[in-house]
Formats: sequence, C-alpha cells, structure tokens
Amino acid sequence: MFQQELENRIRIRVLEQSDIDAYHNLIMEAKEELKEWLTVSEKVATKEQTAENIAYQMKVNNPVPTLFMIEFENQLVGQISFHTIDHTNQSGEIGYWLLRAYQGHGIMTKALNFLITYGFMTLKLHRLEMKIAKGNTKSHLLAKRLGFRQEGVLKEAKYLNGQFIDYIVYGLLEQDK
Repeated sequence: MFQQELENRIRIRVLEQSDIDAYHNLIMEAKEELKEWLTVSEKVATKEQTAENIAYQMKVNNPVPTLFMIEFENQLVGQISFHTIDHTNQSGEIGYWLLRAYQGHGIMTKALNFLITYGFMTLKLHRLEMKIAKGNTKSHLLAKRLGFRQEGVLKEAKYLNGQFIDYIVYGLLEQDK
C-alpha cells in the first residue's frame, strides 16, 4: 500500500477496500459542507455505493495512484487527487477536500504540496490546474499560496445546488514551482 508520512502527524495514503466504513462515515460527516462545492457526497450515499466507489478508485489507482486519502492522527480527514490526467499534454487537474474541523491548520497545504511534487516528479506532468467555484474563497487563497496563477473564468461551468456557477481556472507549470 502506498503511503507517505508528512510532518505534524499527517499521512497521505491510497484508499483500500478495508476503508469502506471509515470512508463512508467521513463522507457522511462532511456531506453538508461538501455539497456546497462538490458532488462527491451524492456518489457515496450508501455503504454499497461507497464500496463501489472504493473498488473503482482502487482500479484507477493501479498501477500508479492518483487519488489519496489524508489522515491526521490516524483518522481519515480528507482527500486529494488528480481528477483527470491528460497524458498527451502532460497535464492534470487537482481536486481536494478536507473536513472543516481540520481546516486552517496547514494540513491541506502540506497535502497539496505532496500532490504537486508527485504530479511533476512521479507522473511527469508539465502543467497542473485547479478549477475552483467562484465563491470558494478559502480554495482561491490556497491555490495562490501554492503558486498557482489565475488563468481564466469558465462561465456557468457547473450546475450545483440548483444553479449554474462560474469556475476560476488556476494553473501551475513545472518550471514555476
């Protein structure tokens, strides 16, 4: 099993089939805060859907992982991933979320620094991007803190919570890290 110890009791690791209960409970705990910006909570509404999601992620993560769980003090608290990877153009789109109780302590900054390095060094990507909902202020600040530059706006790009919302695109090139 792939895992990487980071500083301050933070570990990055891949999902495993044995994570069904913990992952399902994590999603259910985070459901209200996640649905503000993501659709992930709809994909694992039942334990059966959670098991299917984990099986799919394990398949996608083989042989090279692209989705990782964030553990803090041996508890699952969030997730980081490459939503998509375009091998032809050597680019990847980063996605992430963290339980609200763990935000503001540098956990996501450390986790995404790992993912950025992993993307450039292990996956040999040239460009990384984040697409962030216009009103998600914390994520905009995080992207900028990590060195991403705002590149444009995708007007009404996603239908979420009964309305179309704009997404801001941020990019980071390997030579700019």
